[in-house]
Amino acid sequence: MSIQTTGFGRRLRPLLVLTLLLAALGVSACGKKGPPELPEGQHDQYPRQYPNPDEL
Repeated sequence: MSIQTTGFGRRLRPLLVLTLLLAALGVSACGKKGPPELPEGQHDQYPRQYPNPDEL
């Protein structure tokens, strides 16, 4: 007696691989590319320290 498979797993595997690949690519695209820098000609608008040490 042999068990016949319907091939559902074979059809589902490429979809699973594609889903995992897209999820991995989406996560790898997140994150900063470098330290934040101000555009030329602008200065830091918030040079003070937070929280204010005088109020602690």
